[in-house]
Amino acid sequence: MAEVLAAVGARSGAAPRIVHRVNDFHVVEALVEAGHGVSLLPRYAFGGGARVRLVPLAGVRAGRRIDALVRRDRAERLVVRRVLDELRTLAAELGSG
Repeated sequence: MAEVLAAVGARSGAAPRIVHRVNDFHVVEALVEAGHGVSLLPRYAFGGGARVRLVPLAGVRAGRRIDALVRRDRAERLVVRRVLDELRTLAAELGSG
């Protein structure tokens, strides 16, 4: 995240003033909707608050890593394999776009 913020600052010509860091996307969205600032959120984490506008980053490379932790005794379950396969498919689609 620090690299993305630095890239945004370099691209805009002004370093962002960071006053708080929150890991709960719902809390972040509520704070922005209440008028307490702007935020960087992963594209698919945004719930679509009525008073919040999603603005994609332009000219700034950003990414996200998602890890799936699975117990060995659960990894062979059909439903677990399906979820992991779907995550891989979506990651491949997003990576190619």
